[in-house]
Amino acid sequence: MVGTPATAASPGTLAAVRDRHAGGIFLSGRSTGGVAATASVVSRFTSLAEPDLPLWVATDQEGGEVQVLRGPGFDAMPYGIRQADLPSDQLRAKAEAWGRELADAGVNLDLAPVADIVTSKATRFDNPPIGGFGRQYGYDASTVVDKAGAFAEGMRDAGILPTFKHFPGLGHVSANTDTTADVVDRAVTPDGPDVDLYRPLTAAGPSAVMVSSAIYDRIDGSTP
Repeated sequence: MVGTPATAASPGTLAAVRDRHAGGIFLSGRSTGGVAATASVVSRFTSLAEPDLPLWVATDQEGGEVQVLRGPGFDAMPYGIRQADLPSDQLRAKAEAWGRELADAGVNLDLAPVADIVTSKATRFDNPPIGGFGRQYGYDASTVVDKAGAFAEGMRDAGILPTFKHFPGLGHVSANTDTTADVVDRAVTPDGPDVDLYRPLTAAGPSAVMVSSAIYDRIDGSTP
Protein backbone atom coordinates (compact mmCIF):
# COMPACT_ATOMS: atom_id res chain seq x y z
CA MET A 1 0.00 0.00 0.00
CA VAL A 2 1.54 3.28 -1.18
CA GLY A 3 0.58 6.71 0.12
CA THR A 4 -0.71 9.69 -1.83
CA PRO A 5 -2.06 13.02 -0.61
CA ALA A 6 -5.84 12.86 -0.34
CA THR A 7 -6.03 16.07 -2.37
CA ALA A 8 -4.00 14.98 -5.40
CA ALA A 9 -2.63 11.94 -7.20
CA SER A 10 1.07 11.66 -6.38
CA PRO A 11 3.14 10.94 -9.52
CA GLY A 12 5.24 8.43 -7.59
CA THR A 13 2.18 6.57 -6.40
CA LEU A 14 0.64 6.58 -9.85
CA ALA A 15 3.86 5.03 -11.11
CA ALA A 16 3.80 2.43 -8.33
CA VAL A 17 0.32 1.31 -9.37
CA ARG A 18 0.95 1.51 -13.11
CA ASP A 19 4.47 0.09 -13.34
CA ARG A 20 4.92 -2.01 -10.21
CA HIS A 21 1.32 -3.15 -9.73
CA ALA A 22 1.03 -1.91 -6.15
CA GLY A 23 -2.07 -3.46 -4.66
CA GLY A 24 -3.33 -0.53 -2.63
CA ILE A 25 -3.15 3.19 -2.00
CA PHE A 26 -3.52 5.22 1.18
CA LEU A 27 -5.12 8.67 1.08
CA SER A 28 -3.07 10.67 3.58
CA GLY A 29 -3.08 14.13 5.11
CA ARG A 30 -6.33 16.09 5.18
CA SER A 31 -8.84 17.01 2.49
CA THR A 32 -11.83 19.32 2.64
CA GLY A 33 -12.70 18.82 -1.02
CA GLY A 34 -15.62 16.49 -0.40
CA VAL A 35 -16.82 13.23 -1.92
CA ALA A 36 -16.71 14.22 -5.60
CA ALA A 37 -13.19 15.67 -5.39
CA THR A 38 -11.93 12.58 -3.56
CA ALA A 39 -13.55 10.25 -6.10
CA SER A 40 -11.74 12.15 -8.85
CA VAL A 41 -8.39 11.57 -7.15
CA VAL A 42 -9.14 7.89 -6.53
CA SER A 43 -10.19 7.29 -10.14
CA ARG A 44 -6.72 8.28 -11.31
CA PHE A 45 -5.45 5.17 -9.54
CA THR A 46 -8.28 2.71 -10.04
CA SER A 47 -8.17 3.30 -13.80
CA LEU A 48 -4.60 1.93 -13.76
CA ALA A 49 -5.29 -1.21 -11.74
CA GLU A 50 -5.41 -4.68 -13.26
CA PRO A 51 -9.04 -5.54 -14.10
CA ASP A 52 -9.02 -8.74 -12.06
CA LEU A 53 -7.08 -7.18 -9.15
CA PRO A 54 -8.96 -4.10 -7.96
CA LEU A 55 -7.08 -1.73 -5.69
CA TRP A 56 -7.48 -1.40 -1.98
CA VAL A 57 -8.18 2.29 -1.39
CA ALA A 58 -7.68 3.19 2.27
CA THR A 59 -7.81 6.20 4.54
CA ASP A 60 -8.02 7.10 8.24
CA GLN A 61 -11.69 7.91 8.81
CA GLU A 62 -12.11 7.43 12.56
CA GLY A 63 -13.71 10.68 13.67
CA GLY A 64 -12.65 13.59 15.80
CA GLU A 65 -9.19 14.82 14.87
CA VAL A 66 -8.50 11.66 12.87
CA GLN A 67 -10.75 12.19 9.87
CA VAL A 68 -8.81 12.58 6.62
CA LEU A 69 -11.79 13.24 4.36
CA ARG A 70 -14.14 16.17 4.94
CA GLY A 71 -16.14 18.62 2.88
CA PRO A 72 -19.35 18.28 0.84
CA GLY A 73 -20.81 14.81 1.19
CA PHE A 74 -18.82 13.85 4.28
CA ASP A 75 -20.39 14.17 7.72
CA ALA A 76 -18.26 15.48 10.59
CA MET A 77 -17.62 12.34 12.64
CA PRO A 78 -17.43 12.66 16.44
CA TYR A 79 -14.49 11.48 18.52
CA GLY A 80 -14.46 7.77 19.29
CA ILE A 81 -15.21 8.38 22.95
CA ARG A 82 -18.31 10.38 21.89
CA GLN A 83 -19.35 7.70 19.40
CA ALA A 84 -19.31 5.31 22.35
CA ASP A 85 -22.08 7.35 24.00
CA LEU A 86 -24.49 6.10 21.33
CA PRO A 87 -26.41 2.84 21.75
CA SER A 88 -24.67 0.18 19.70
CA ASP A 89 -27.44 -0.12 17.13
CA GLN A 90 -27.34 3.63 16.53
CA LEU A 91 -23.55 3.61 16.24
CA ARG A 92 -23.77 0.81 13.68
CA ALA A 93 -26.28 2.84 11.66
CA LYS A 94 -24.08 5.94 11.86
CA ALA A 95 -21.04 3.95 10.76
CA GLU A 96 -22.95 2.54 7.82
CA ALA A 97 -23.79 6.09 6.72
CA TRP A 98 -20.15 7.15 7.09
CA GLY A 99 -19.13 4.04 5.17
CA ARG A 100 -21.47 4.85 2.30
CA GLU A 101 -19.81 8.25 2.05
CA LEU A 102 -16.45 6.50 1.75
CA ALA A 103 -17.81 4.12 -0.87
CA ASP A 104 -19.14 7.06 -2.91
CA ALA A 105 -15.62 8.50 -2.82
CA GLY A 106 -14.06 5.25 -4.04
CA VAL A 107 -12.64 4.14 -0.68
CA ASN A 108 -13.10 0.48 0.26
CA LEU A 109 -10.85 0.08 3.34
CA ASP A 110 -11.17 2.22 6.47
CA LEU A 111 -8.22 2.20 8.85
CA ALA A 112 -10.63 2.27 11.80
CA PRO A 113 -11.96 1.57 14.40
CA VAL A 114 -9.54 1.97 17.31
CA ALA A 115 -9.63 -1.11 19.53
CA ASP A 116 -7.20 0.07 22.19
CA ILE A 117 -8.15 -0.09 25.87
CA VAL A 118 -7.01 3.14 27.53
CA THR A 119 -5.94 2.52 31.13
CA SER A 120 -8.54 4.73 32.82
CA LYS A 121 -10.62 7.83 32.36
CA ALA A 122 -8.64 9.57 35.10
CA THR A 123 -5.30 9.00 33.32
CA ARG A 124 -6.46 9.21 29.70
CA PHE A 125 -4.33 12.26 28.90
CA ASP A 126 -1.22 10.34 30.02
CA ASN A 127 -1.75 8.23 26.88
CA PRO A 128 -0.89 10.68 24.07
CA PRO A 129 -1.68 8.61 20.95
CA ILE A 130 -5.16 7.44 21.97
CA GLY A 131 -6.58 8.92 25.17
CA GLY A 132 -5.01 12.30 24.50
CA PHE A 133 -7.06 12.59 21.30
CA GLY A 134 -10.26 10.96 22.58
CA ARG A 135 -9.88 8.11 20.08
CA GLN A 136 -10.81 5.36 22.56
CA TYR A 137 -14.20 3.68 22.80
CA GLY A 138 -13.71 2.90 26.47
CA TYR A 139 -11.61 1.70 29.36
CA ASP A 140 -12.47 -2.01 29.48
CA ALA A 141 -12.56 -4.85 26.99
CA SER A 142 -16.31 -5.40 26.94
CA THR A 143 -17.06 -1.76 26.09
CA VAL A 144 -14.41 -1.66 23.36
CA VAL A 145 -15.63 -4.92 21.82
CA ASP A 146 -19.22 -3.65 21.86
CA LYS A 147 -18.59 -0.19 20.40
CA ALA A 148 -15.68 -0.93 18.05
CA GLY A 149 -17.62 -3.98 16.91
CA ALA A 150 -20.69 -1.87 16.15
CA PHE A 151 -18.59 0.60 14.13
CA ALA A 152 -17.04 -2.29 12.19
CA GLU A 153 -20.42 -3.86 11.45
CA GLY A 154 -21.69 -0.56 10.09
CA MET A 155 -18.69 -0.28 7.81
CA ARG A 156 -19.26 -3.83 6.56
CA ASP A 157 -22.91 -2.98 5.95
CA ALA A 158 -21.68 -0.25 3.60
CA GLY A 159 -19.24 -2.56 1.82
CA ILE A 160 -16.17 -1.14 3.56
CA LEU A 161 -13.54 -3.37 5.18
CA PRO A 162 -12.84 -2.18 8.75
CA THR A 163 -9.41 -2.25 10.39
CA PHE A 164 -8.94 -2.88 14.10
CA LYS A 165 -5.95 -1.10 15.60
CA HIS A 166 -3.36 -0.95 17.14
CA PHE A 167 -2.58 -4.61 17.92
CA PRO A 168 -1.57 -5.72 20.53
CA GLY A 169 -2.66 -2.50 22.23
CA LEU A 170 -1.58 1.15 22.36
CA GLY A 171 -3.75 2.38 25.22
CA HIS A 172 -1.16 2.34 28.00
CA VAL A 173 1.93 3.99 26.50
CA SER A 174 3.16 7.43 27.59
CA ALA A 175 4.48 8.57 24.20
CA ASN A 176 3.07 8.71 20.67
CA THR A 177 4.54 6.20 18.23
CA ASP A 178 3.73 8.58 15.36
CA THR A 179 6.25 11.12 16.63
CA THR A 180 8.55 9.28 19.06
CA ALA A 181 10.97 6.42 18.46
CA ASP A 182 11.39 3.37 20.71
CA VAL A 183 8.09 3.71 22.58
CA VAL A 184 7.87 0.93 25.19
CA ASP A 185 4.67 -0.61 26.57
CA ARG A 186 5.02 -2.32 29.95
CA ALA A 187 1.39 -3.28 30.48
CA VAL A 188 0.18 -5.51 27.62
CA THR A 189 0.58 -9.27 28.03
CA PRO A 190 -0.06 -12.06 25.51
CA ASP A 191 -3.02 -13.40 27.48
CA GLY A 192 -4.46 -10.11 28.72
CA PRO A 193 -7.60 -8.23 27.67
CA ASP A 194 -5.81 -5.95 25.18
CA VAL A 195 -5.01 -8.98 23.01
CA ASP A 196 -8.04 -11.12 23.87
CA LEU A 197 -10.56 -8.58 22.58
CA TYR A 198 -9.25 -9.12 19.05
CA ARG A 199 -10.69 -12.65 19.09
CA PRO A 200 -14.40 -11.66 19.13
CA LEU A 201 -13.79 -8.58 16.98
CA THR A 202 -12.12 -10.48 14.15
CA ALA A 203 -14.44 -13.48 14.48
CA ALA A 204 -17.46 -11.26 13.83
CA GLY A 205 -16.68 -10.72 10.16
CA PRO A 206 -14.06 -9.73 7.59
CA SER A 207 -11.53 -7.20 8.84
CA ALA A 208 -7.92 -6.11 8.75
CA VAL A 209 -5.67 -5.60 11.76
CA MET A 210 -3.11 -2.80 12.04
CA VAL A 211 -0.05 -3.66 14.10
CA SER A 212 1.54 -1.19 16.50
CA SER A 213 5.20 -0.21 16.14
CA ALA A 214 5.77 -0.01 19.92
CA ILE A 215 8.04 -2.36 21.84
CA TYR A 216 6.11 -4.66 24.19
CA ASP A 217 8.29 -5.41 27.20
CA ARG A 218 6.04 -8.19 28.52
CA ILE A 219 5.72 -9.89 25.13
CA ASP A 220 9.15 -9.42 23.51
CA GLY A 221 11.19 -6.50 24.73
CA SER A 222 14.00 -7.09 22.26
CA THR A 223 12.27 -5.84 19.12
CA PRO A 224 9.35 -3.65 17.94
